[in-house]
Amino acid sequence: MNERPTLPVLTCDSLVFDKQRSLHGWQRQVLRILFLLCILGVFTGSGSAVGAELKKSPEKPPPQKQEEDEATSVTGEPQTSEPAPDFDPATSKRKLGLGGALRFNYTLKTWDTVNQSRGGEFLFDTFRLNTELRYDRLIAAAEYRLYGSFGNYLKLGWMGIQFNENLNVKVGVTLVPFGLLPYASHSWFFNLGYYSGFEDDRDMGVAFHWTPENFDIRFGYFHSDEGNYQGRSLDSARYSYDLSKVPEIVDANGIVIQEASSLKEQHAGALRISQTLSTETASLLYGASGQFGGIYDEASQRYGTRWASSIFLRGRIQNLELLLEGARIERSPPSGTGPDQGIWMGAYDSAYRVARDFWLLESGLAYTYALNLGLIESIQIYDDFGVMLKDEGATTFQNVFGALLSAKYIYTYCDFAAGKNQPWIGGDWENGLAEGDPNATWEMRFNINLGLYYTAWLPLGH
Repeated sequence: MNERPTLPVLTCDSLVFDKQRSLHGWQRQVLRILFLLCILGVFTGSGSAVGAELKKSPEKPPPQKQEEDEATSVTGEPQTSEPAPDFDPATSKRKLGLGGALRFNYTLKTWDTVNQSRGGEFLFDTFRLNTELRYDRLIAAAEYRLYGSFGNYLKLGWMGIQFNENLNVKVGVTLVPFGLLPYASHSWFFNLGYYSGFEDDRDMGVAFHWTPENFDIRFGYFHSDEGNYQGRSLDSARYSYDLSKVPEIVDANGIVIQEASSLKEQHAGALRISQTLSTETASLLYGASGQFGGIYDEASQRYGTRWASSIFLRGRIQNLELLLEGARIERSPPSGTGPDQGIWMGAYDSAYRVARDFWLLESGLAYTYALNLGLIESIQIYDDFGVMLKDEGATTFQNVFGALLSAKYIYTYCDFAAGKNQPWIGGDWENGLAEGDPNATWEMRFNINLGLYYTAWLPLGH
């Protein structure tokens, strides 16, 4: 199935700061200059290299059609340099897609004085390789990502059968059907659900996808998380957040400063149902999803339970899009396996603690402008907001205002991200999403991610 990214988008963010932690005058000037450079890069098509910090910054490809089935190509219509006259990648049932991406990231942070004194950080972000196969009813896809010193791992890898136009099954590391798909956000940062394991989550299992008339029904069984790959952490070298094991850490005086945890996700079922109503100029998608599974403690070989449910909505009127999602999450590990307030989760080769029980409320609003200026195709302005209301602990907030610029194979995200008790935006790394700090202040991160995405489609013979 072809993936059509929406027009490129550029982002800016309205931010709130504590008076004692607000930016100095020179810092405001730097932000203004950087944002102007981002805009100039967008409209000149120069692809100016303002990129992304690597470690604690998840990344995502350009936006895609709402209920698009999972695949790996991200460059819009399938393209080859000189396709055979009788080969149409969009309709062919025998084709091989080979693609990848290269991305760089620029970051300026309000909470990091070293970062500020250097004028921000400009680093390599990601190199990835993807492949996609369609041979009659046989389908398969894989994507492997290299993040340098922050781990290398498989994002997705599955094989399956396309029974007909409306039904397929996939086995392997595949998408867990929960909430808005493919994302509950527009920005490069995702929304808060990603950081707690409930947006763009991948696990090892079997997933079915059925689309009768205007319904979209997805269900699956997931044996475990997607695995732990190449990295320095004990169990966090992966793309999406899952329960993770952490070692015991003892200081020089023999005092335990971090207790070991051996909790893992095991045996889960998931179901998601949505319906789309549409006219020539507008569409409305609404639905609900849920999942239930086990929490396995490797040390004691005992099980606990976990469940999550959500309702969601995506509305579109011409170029305007609204996203709304609400979710409830509860996790009950075996007794005696750690503090009551938090549970260890890991990705990007690092782990932190997340509240066991909480409400998750998210929204997103975006408008896309078609530009058609040579290579420049579109710009999308957006604002994504999320709040985590914990049963125990201080509330976590996240707001990202920004824009995405789409220029053929080049996609540039410019984001102003603000957060409170958000580990990726200045909050306490280990406890921000667990107990948090009731006196925490708002922090901000200005981020530009420059990415090249490409895919070539080749015909397959008999």
